Amino acid sequence: MVPWIISRSSRVNVNDLEALGDLEDLEELVLWRCSDLAALPESLGRLGNLRALDLSECSRLSALPASIGSLRALESLQLIFCSSLTTLPRELGELKACEVECVGTVNLVEPPRAVAEEGIAAIARYFDERRA
Repeated sequence: MVPWIISRSSRVNVNDLEALGDLEDLEELVLWRCSDLAALPESLGRLGNLRALDLSECSRLSALPASIGSLRALESLQLIFCSSLTTLPRELGELKACEVECVGTVNLVEPPRAVAEEGIAAIARYFDERRA
């Protein structure tokens, strides 16, 4: 299936994405530079075939839905320069095969649960990588 891409749009908000969960065969979702996007709908968790999610430069995105833990096929999550994102849902830790990139997302104040469970060294490394 062709990726669903919305980019450089300041007018996208969570209401525009409510039907997102109906795209069950979607494998790649790019919401790059959607500066007005403050949240994603819980229906995101219904995208069982989603392999890549790019939310880079969604500067108002403050949280990810807990349903993200249902995305078992997710391999890549880009949160580059999501400056309002302060925490990641603990459910994200359930996605063992997912690579999360948070470069420039320096406002994260709480690591994912899976990182926290690894101990203080992992937590320190987590925040050091975000400050780089």
